[in-house]
Amino acid sequence: MAYNRLRTCTPEGDWRSFKVTLDSALGAMLIGTMYKVQDTWGMCFASEDNFSGNEPVDTSIAVGKVVSIIYHAEKILVAKATSTGSAIEVGDFVYIDPTTKLSSKTKDGVDDECIGVCVENAADTDSFVEIDLRGASMNDMP
Repeated sequence: MAYNRLRTCTPEGDWRSFKVTLDSALGAMLIGTMYKVQDTWGMCFASEDNFSGNEPVDTSIAVGKVVSIIYHAEKILVAKATSTGSAIEVGDFVYIDPTTKLSSKTKDGVDDECIGVCVENAADTDSFVEIDLRGASMNDMP
């Protein structure tokens, strides 16, 4: 379920969200997947049909629906590349490829953006990395 990717609890956890209506520009979204909305990266967490976040990861949410996007979380799991050399260590900046929506520790694509900092080591073979998510691109921060 999507809430299993969010590693902070309420009310103590430091996570923030906004709601957005999916239009043709945004397209359909999958629960638990990272998307860029305007200038901000976030994880599709829940749809208007179930704002408690109990929808299974990879549930498709259709255009026209309202979704909740987590754009800031002190601990959240994001999908990562699993190729050789893709390990990410605590303290590494984490970048996301806007096409594959996979994270890595290197800015190896043209449009990759820094979205956070690794907070738990992830090996080459790990499919996810736990990060401190900062949805507004860290590339643009002072």
